[in-house]
Amino acid sequence: MENIQKLLNILKKDYSEDDLKIIEVGLGLQKNATFRTNTLLASNDEIKYQLALNEIKYQLYDKLENTYFISIEDVFRVEQLDIYKNGKIYMQNVSSMLPSYCLNCGQNQEILDMCASPGGKTSLICAITENKSHIMACELNKQRYERLKYNLSKLGCKNVNVMQINANQLDDFYKFDRILLDAPCSGSGTINLNETESYKYFSTDLVNKCSNMQSKLLEKAYKLLKKGETMIYSTCSIIKQENENIIKPFIDKKLFSIVKIDLLEKNFSDEMLPSKLENVYTIRPTNITQGFFICRLRKN
Repeated sequence: MENIQKLLNILKKDYSEDDLKIIEVGLGLQKNATFRTNTLLASNDEIKYQLALNEIKYQLYDKLENTYFISIEDVFRVEQLDIYKNGKIYMQNVSSMLPSYCLNCGQNQEILDMCASPGGKTSLICAITENKSHIMACELNKQRYERLKYNLSKLGCKNVNVMQINANQLDDFYKFDRILLDAPCSGSGTINLNETESYKYFSTDLVNKCSNMQSKLLEKAYKLLKKGETMIYSTCSIIKQENENIIKPFIDKKLFSIVKIDLLEKNFSDEMLPSKLENVYTIRPTNITQGFFICRLRKN
């Protein structure tokens, strides 16, 4: 419980008492499991048929296309199906899907995923662009790098250059039309107050370490992004030190401008926590969504 108290002490500085109560309730909820159709390999009609055939109850998630949610008790059954084993569906929290959708990427673009493992966001970009974009996906850790390659292959992703490298070490010669920086973070938005394993490693030292790393990665992203083009900065944290506070120095120096995200404005306004900056989005934890931060930036 000591780690939880550290988290709550941080959040007390970031949010009002009423918002903190909402956050605590959300962090205590059992999540429904969510997955998406991998449109590179399957259609929604096929997925619905297989779920019905195996008598698995599901609901379509009306705020995102190709997305379903099921009870946590049915996850094991779904993972035994061929549609799961063959990569036709991918288990992924709704919040984790949003950065790829918000990237607003198109075909024939040069796209960088700076922290790509395990590959859920990269593979969704492939699906959105129908494998007709050129993606560089970076992961330094050997085990996570191998997992990334395996997942992208299983999910039918093409035109992806998977590199075992820290994205900070990329040559500034590279220039990209779109960059996804889903930065390493404390994971505060994914914590479940009823599961000690979920906050076992949380600490203020971890938050400080991550925020330092995040600033360096965003500085590198600025160098790699083409002028006038856009990127997504996201974390699975609801702590402002890892989110607004990372973005603000770049905004103050007029290196980036913040761009409104219509998808979030239209479909997720009820899930938002207050933010210090306009047009940045902190999604609160619910029984569907994990706590998540998303911001779209244009290089000036």
